Amino acid sequence: MAGIVWMYAGRMVSGIGYPHFVEQFSALVLLGGIAVFCIFFFYIFDKSYKKQISRITEKYATRAYIWQFFDLTSYIIMFVMITFGVALRNSGLLSSQVIASMYSGIGSALFLSGVRYVFAFLRKKVLNPKQNS
Repeated sequence: MAGIVWMYAGRMVSGIGYPHFVEQFSALVLLGGIAVFCIFFFYIFDKSYKKQISRITEKYATRAYIWQFFDLTSYIIMFVMITFGVALRNSGLLSSQVIASMYSGIGSALFLSGVRYVFAFLRKKVLNPKQNS
């Protein structure tokens, strides 16, 4: 479930940035998007992914409820990021180039992190089916 939610969120965030990215395309916008992607994917979402996968496999080895793919802290962080992102975008303080780089980079990092969750699930369920019995 975590993978699906993260991929959906990544698609939604990228969907905001992509029109700006196409409209404002330049080497600077591209490099900005890559930098934002790297920061979020490697330094923020990677830590969260490792923490949540470890927590899920240790605490909920047999069965978990759908809302348990995040802990309370992660839900709070998600709420703050969404609220801050919407407020910042609607404030008019960001140029179209910044929106293009930020939202494309963050959205791509979110989506790829979601793919990692799906692969972790498939590795556990498909590649190691005897451990799941």
